[in-house]
Amino acid sequence: MNKKVLLIALSSIVLVACNSAKDVTSDEANMQESCNFSQAIVGGWAQGDITPEVEQAAKDAVKAIPGEHQLGKIYHVHSKLLQV
Repeated sequence: MNKKVLLIALSSIVLVACNSAKDVTSDEANMQESCNFSQAIVGGWAQGDITPEVEQAAKDAVKAIPGEHQLGKIYHVHSKLLQV
């Protein structure tokens, strides 16, 4: 179960990392700022650490995407908080 949750979270990271960089408008910056929660809640997302396991899971997730893709730099890790 935890591996599935981790894979889903890392897949989200990979999709963001694979997208090309774009200019962020002030509205988008404000939306991103309002989504940065300081307290994690059960069922919500929590900030995580970039560990070797996270990097390997991200590499595996990129390999699972059809086509030629490479993992970029991992800037942030978020995981689903299942219990307190």
